[in-house]
Amino acid sequence: YLRPHWVVPIFSVVFLLFLYILGKLLAAGIWDIFERGLLRLPIVRSVYRSVRKVTNFLFTENQQHYKRVVAIQYPRKGIWSIGLVTSEGVSLVNEAAREPTVTVLLPGSPTPITGYCVMVPTRETYDLRMTIDQALQFYISCGVSVPPHQMRS
Repeated sequence: YLRPHWVVPIFSVVFLLFLYILGKLLAAGIWDIFERGLLRLPIVRSVYRSVRKVTNFLFTENQQHYKRVVAIQYPRKGIWSIGLVTSEGVSLVNEAAREPTVTVLLPGSPTPITGYCVMVPTRETYDLRMTIDQALQFYISCGVSVPPHQMRS
C-alpha cells in the first residue's frame, strides 16, 4: 500500500544515511575490533587471513609484487612461456632441487589474475628486457601486443 513516489526517496535517504554512518564507524576503528573478533574464530581465522592476503595482493597499487620478467620452458622443453618472478623459491624445494629456485607466475590470457605458479631452477630462467606492464599487456592481448624492442626483425 506504499506509493513508489514516497518509498523511493525515503529509501534513498535512509540508504545514504546508513552508508555515511557505516563509513564513519569504519574510519573510527570499528573495523579493527571486528577483525580481531574474526581472528578469534578457529575456522574463520585461517580462511580470513588467506582471503585478506589475496585481496591485498590484488588491490594494492603502490607495492611492487613482481620482481622481473623471465622466459621459461613450460609446460615442456621447447615451449617458451613468459612469466613474472614473484619471489625466491621455497626452501624445501631448493633442497629437493639441490639448487636455488624462483617462484614464477605464468598469467593466463586474457585475465592475468589466473594462471599457474611454478618453481623453476634459477639457471633455467632467462631475463627479458620487458617491463612488468609490457608483460601484462602481452598477456591481456593474448600475445598480440609485443613491445617494439622485442619485435622480430
